[in-house]
Amino acid sequence: MEKKIIKPNVSPSFFYGPIIAHEFRGNGISKDRDKYRIRFKLIFKSGDTIDKLLAGFSSLKEANKAKECLITELINKTYIPFQYTFSEFCDYWLYYHKIDEVHIRYSTFVNYKNLLYNHLIPTLGKKRLTNITVQDLEKAIRAIKANSIRDDARKRLKDMFSFAVLHNYIKYNPALAAYENTKKVVVPKKVEILFHSQLKKFNYCFILVRKILPKCICRCY
Repeated sequence: MEKKIIKPNVSPSFFYGPIIAHEFRGNGISKDRDKYRIRFKLIFKSGDTIDKLLAGFSSLKEANKAKECLITELINKTYIPFQYTFSEFCDYWLYYHKIDEVHIRYSTFVNYKNLLYNHLIPTLGKKRLTNITVQDLEKAIRAIKANSIRDDARKRLKDMFSFAVLHNYIKYNPALAAYENTKKVVVPKKVEILFHSQLKKFNYCFILVRKILPKCICRCY
């Protein structure tokens, strides 16, 4: 990176790293008026800890079932501890991952910045990463007029959302399907020539029928 870049502030939780342990208060479930809640603590690789609360369960059975699902996600490392908007994620991905960790060139940074802040964030910026669908990404990609920028958007989104899955910001990558669904269909030259050839034959036959058919009808009468 040849030039000094002013970085935006991002949530400190981006730097916590993965969850390395969890703790429940007692058995984890307690009553809150006429509802039940689950209280637990997450411990991250950085040493940071956060207290979490899942509330609003109507019965103890429902709370226990939710706790079992929670433990399974924590063990399988699929639990999502934080919710980020697409805009927040872009700030971290570009300025802290791509610059500080990948060490991209300044020209690459400029290209990425233009793509994100001029074409993708205006459409997707306020949406939570976990709520972004394949259709959302397809719409954002197809809204880009320039072919080269649109193709770059397909590649960058696939890369970004793969990174998000790897770091447990989302559970699956919707950009994989969006990438395939927005491919430009290229008709091979041979097929195109054959199509036009067949079309010319069809037009000729159609014109011929229009000329002959009236004469046949007259003869019948």
